[in-house]
Order: sequence, then C-alpha cells, then structure tokens
Amino acid sequence: MSHLLVYTLEASIVLIILFVVYRLLFRKNTFHTFNRFMLILIVFLTLVLPALRISVGASDLSASVFQNIGVTANKYLGHTSGLLGEITTSFPVFNKNHNHFNWRSAVAVSYCLVLVYFLCRLFFQLYLLYRFIKRGKRKQSKYYSIVYVEDDLPPFSFFRWIILNPAKYTAGQLRHITTHEKVHVKHFHSLDILFADLFTAFFWFHPIAWKLKESIKLNLEYIADAELLQSGVDRKEYQYSLLNIGFNKSATAAVNYFNHSHIKKRIAMMNNETSPSVALIKYLIFIPIILFITIILSSFNASNNGNAVKAQTSADSGINIYLAIREDMTKDRLEELRNYLSAEGVDIKFSGLNFNQQHLLTQIRLVANEHGRLIGDITASNDSKALSDPIILYVIRKGEQKEGVTLGYPKEMSEKDIKILKTLNGLLKYNPASKDFEVHGSVVLDN
Repeated sequence: MSHLLVYTLEASIVLIILFVVYRLLFRKNTFHTFNRFMLILIVFLTLVLPALRISVGASDLSASVFQNIGVTANKYLGHTSGLLGEITTSFPVFNKNHNHFNWRSAVAVSYCLVLVYFLCRLFFQLYLLYRFIKRGKRKQSKYYSIVYVEDDLPPFSFFRWIILNPAKYTAGQLRHITTHEKVHVKHFHSLDILFADLFTAFFWFHPIAWKLKESIKLNLEYIADAELLQSGVDRKEYQYSLLNIGFNKSATAAVNYFNHSHIKKRIAMMNNETSPSVALIKYLIFIPIILFITIILSSFNASNNGNAVKAQTSADSGINIYLAIREDMTKDRLEELRNYLSAEGVDIKFSGLNFNQQHLLTQIRLVANEHGRLIGDITASNDSKALSDPIILYVIRKGEQKEGVTLGYPKEMSEKDIKILKTLNGLLKYNPASKDFEVHGSVVLDN
C-alpha cells in the first residue's frame, strides 16, 4: 500500500507542475498539433516518471516509514533477565489497538471501488457506441464509414466511424460536420480520447487529471477546426453551423462522453491570429522542466530513503520478536501482524488459509524473511479441526542470536520463556536494552 501512496504523491507533483506550465505557456497557441503531443506527453510523464524514480529497494524501505505509524502504542517498563525477561508484575497484557481501524485498507478499497465504477462506465459507453454503429445505416468509404442514425444526438466520430442523424441538419451543415469528423478519423483522435478516459479512471481523485482530459478533447477540436478552415470552408458560415449544432444537443451520456465540445472557446480560437513560428521555441522549456521535476522526485525519494534507513536501523538495534499464531486468528488480524513485523524488517507471507465453520484456523502456510534472508517456511494443517498447536516465529537479536519458525514451542528456549509463549496470542516485541516491550494481541507476563 505504501508503494501506491508514494507513487500517487509523486505522480500528483508531476501532473500539477506540467499542467500548470502547459496552461500558462501553450494553451492559447495555435500550434494545436504540437499541443496534442504535449498533452499526451504530460499523461505519459505523469505515469512513468514516478515509476522510474521509485526503485524496488526504495519502495521496500519507504514501506517501513508508513507501517511505523500507529505501531508504538502499548509499551510498558519492567526489569529483565533471561530471554524474555523477568517482569516485576504479573498480569495479562492486551493490545488496545486490537480492533483499530485499518485506514490503509479502507483507502485502498475505496479507490478500487471508484476505479471499477469509472471503468465499467467507460465500457458501458463503448457498448452504447457499438449499438449505434451496428443498427445504423452505413455509407462505406475507403478510410471511414458514415453511420446514419435516427437518434436525437449530436454528430461525433469514433475511430473510422462517423455517426450522425442527417434529418437534423441542412446540406451545408452536413458538409461541415463530415469534413470536421473526417479530420478526427484521419488523425486517430479516438486513441487520445480513450487514453484520457483511462487516465482519469485511474486518477479519478485528482481534479487536475479531469482538467487535463478536458484540454486534450478541446485541443482535438481545435485541430479539426483549423484543418477544416484550411480546406477553404468559409469561417463565418462554419461558425454559424457550430452554433446551430451546439444549441441542438440532447445526446445520451455515452455520446457526450466522446463529443465534448466548447463552442465558445472553439470560435474564439478560430478568430485568434496564428502564432508566430518563433513561439515554437517555448516548447523547449519542457526539457528543463522535466529535469527540475526529476530533481524534486530525487529529493523526495532521498528523504524517504533516509527515514527508511532509520526504520531499518531500529529493526537491527536489538529488538527481539515473538509471534504466536493460534486457531482464533482472522485474515484481518494476520494482515495487521504482518504490517507490524514489516516495520521491524521481518517480512512474512501467509498462504493456504483455511477456516472451519466455527471460523477457526485449520490450515496455514507461513514464510518469513529478514532483509531477504529466509528465517523459516512452515505449513500447518489439521483438516477441518482447529490448529491444536500454535505456529511460533522468533527472532532474537541480542544475547544468543536465534531465529526460526516452529509448529509448537521451540525446544531451544527455556522453560520460563515457553511458559510466557504459551500465553502469547499475537505479537510481542521486546527490547532488552531499554527494557521496553510492545504487545499486539495478548500475553501474561509473570514474575
């Protein structure tokens, strides 16, 4: 999850900077073809630059930073001797955060649900377009097909198909419409639109992503308008046609989705003077801007790496770890324990989980690694009956350095230590140097 958070933050930085530069320097240019590639480049760089900057190692290290949040509760002091230590009190210790709200999972689920909604909406609109094309009467040409429909919708094109209702327009308007839409077909503008739709589906939470999508679609209209006027069409006559067509909309959502027009802006752009060729030099500013963004992302990653190194140093500072997985463990609880252990440099993976009708654990496989080094790999199964013996993970970093994963209690531990482990349900982290311990679950610590 932390990988996604870092990537999203860095992608947002890239998107904001590049889009602001575009709006300030290039939006009013008449170099619409250059702007087309510039807008697609913004989408591409937003997706790619953060992915290039976040290496696997940096991602793993930054994960420790996020996973440390909220993990330092429930610490108690005591006097120690031996492996787990001799505690001056005798009482059960329970994790106050046992049922705490897992905000990262909630954010991930919410993001995915909205993403699925936008993707489903896009596929549904494509399906509606398919229906328009399938049931309309077609006039075939070498490079395009005109599909005549009876639906009350504005004209639009989708790849090689131009869809319109001929009964709604005069002969002059139909000539303007088909000439305009042929430009979209000729230059494969539908690819840009689908690319923008997918981009906003994945970045649905970012308002700049929606503004970028709007700019991509509007710029494609500028390209078609400019090429149509260059073919010799009278400007005023074409603008009147646009106004008549624009004020006569009553299309379905799917059609409007692909026929996004801003008549007033298009007419204003047609009336603008052609930008001088020397203005093309401004596009070179994107090179230092990209370098500037790369420096920002490098600084951001350097900061994350620095924090992560601290987390890793903490993991190697002598904190002993004891984990007991019993029959009443749930999937959510196992995931919480996995996150807590990851903050200490121990990576555990669970698979083959099975639960019986009483929701008790009957089968599990646990693989544990510390900084890429295998600690243990064990599978426990008891058919449909709950596990009779717990799975114990231990990593002892101070004194006798030991580690392993066992089904039942490790033989190499003392009787006193096993007595404490028999009461542990969850995770116990103990620091012999500071005499602090942290519990995620429950345990009874005796004198």
